[in-house]
Amino acid sequence: WIGTDGGGLNFFDPKSGKFQCYRVGQTPAKDLRSNKILHSALAANNKYWLATWGGGLHLFDPISKETKHFGDGTRYENCRIHFIKEVSPGILWLGTNDQGLIAYDIRRDKFSTIVPPNIVSYFWDIEVTAKGEVYAVSFDGLFYFQSTESAYRVVESVNLDFTNIYDIFIDRNQTFWAGNISGLVGTINSYKNKFHTFQPSSPFSELPIYSIVAEESSDQLYFSSRNLFVKYNYITKQYQSTNIQPDTWLMLAEIRGENSLLCASRSSFSIYEKINGRITTLKFDKKSSEYFQKHNALIRTIYSTNSGKFWIGAESTGYQIGVKAQSKLWKIKKVICAGKNSDISECHFPSCFLNHPNGDFWIGTWGGGVNRLRAGEQQFVPMMNDLSNKNSISDNYIQCMTVDHDGDLLIGTRTGLNRFDFRSSTFSSLLISDGLDDDMIFAIAVDAKNRAWVSTRRGISLVYDDFKTIKNYIVNDGFSSNEFLPRSVATDRVGNIYFGLKRGLVWFHPDSIYDDPFIPKPVIVVLK
Repeated sequence: WIGTDGGGLNFFDPKSGKFQCYRVGQTPAKDLRSNKILHSALAANNKYWLATWGGGLHLFDPISKETKHFGDGTRYENCRIHFIKEVSPGILWLGTNDQGLIAYDIRRDKFSTIVPPNIVSYFWDIEVTAKGEVYAVSFDGLFYFQSTESAYRVVESVNLDFTNIYDIFIDRNQTFWAGNISGLVGTINSYKNKFHTFQPSSPFSELPIYSIVAEESSDQLYFSSRNLFVKYNYITKQYQSTNIQPDTWLMLAEIRGENSLLCASRSSFSIYEKINGRITTLKFDKKSSEYFQKHNALIRTIYSTNSGKFWIGAESTGYQIGVKAQSKLWKIKKVICAGKNSDISECHFPSCFLNHPNGDFWIGTWGGGVNRLRAGEQQFVPMMNDLSNKNSISDNYIQCMTVDHDGDLLIGTRTGLNRFDFRSSTFSSLLISDGLDDDMIFAIAVDAKNRAWVSTRRGISLVYDDFKTIKNYIVNDGFSSNEFLPRSVATDRVGNIYFGLKRGLVWFHPDSIYDDPFIPKPVIVVLK
């Protein structure tokens, strides 16, 4: 069976060596609406779907030689179809020249639009991987769908121009091959780890990403980069940046209950209003302003509490700030000093804070280990490295802390990842000798499967919830850089994890990171 561009559908009989042609208006193919048949796909009961140019979708029965037309009375009735693919059982995707990318539900006899023609009018090829991912080729680039229910993402590459693809193919190892009109060939491994970064053309690809906030109710991401404050939609890739001279915004935190963020540089605070993008300087009451003038301590970190207050880590001091409901002025509500005979252990500065679900309050320090304030108590208890005690924390220089789904405390230090077990009140640690790619831990995120993703100086380590099994990922896995930044991490509403780099941003969904199940067979090609 041969579809032609103007000559209808032709059947070649190998016994007689002759062709038989079926054209518009002829019996038995009287329901055929176009003689331009550009593609066919196998249907149920050994029938064939026919893609026609200007005549829409047809189903052809090679036994009865009858055709059936679909879409009568709809805008898809006479569309120009270039390609048909059954992307999942009972669902056809059609690449068209005039209706964009459309779907046809066989059971419901219903057409729908996936990518409208005002975005892309011409799709000419569709491929599906073994995992159910869909690639659709158009004149305006390569469209990727993680599943038939997912939103699309336009695939970008520095090595191949996906707007000029001539042919595509998925091999048995599930590697996607694309050849463009210039003669170049590129590949996308379906089982390659899905780490994403800004494209080289992005204005943020070479900038440090100091702090990240992922909005819980939308696809918006907020991050700070030198004197830029950026609102970024990770689906549409649209961004809005605000240039703020001469400050460098190092830290961001969500102000709960309000549509705004708290921004901190080394020496000042501001409020960013999400709706209008306006940034205003934080106003403190007289007593708090006098405290800042007297101490002038550089701000190192900020931590948002559930009560709407914020803990600030500064040189040798930690303090809590909040807003007065009546005056709208901010004030210092509590001060914690570091040093001998002070609130917490002697250190350079508090580096991170954490309110544990059990009511304990923890302060990680740079040089003084961690300090624990049990719920209902008044005095912090320092917990520091003790070379004679293998169950003590591995290092006194703390970068970050978080809580896993079991309630255990994960602590990133200058010398390894630590886990504090509340049942035994002991620490266990993981180092390079245990399988980590590096001992310097910058940031930690816990995924839905209670696995810890850890950024280091050399890449990202995945630590399973047994706190033994480790897998490491490096630049070759898709990062733009392996230079991560302290506490620059966020998780969005669908589980994507973001880590800030000295050059750009890397993000991924934990479920998209897995081992390639297809092991290539070795072949001896020459003996010497």
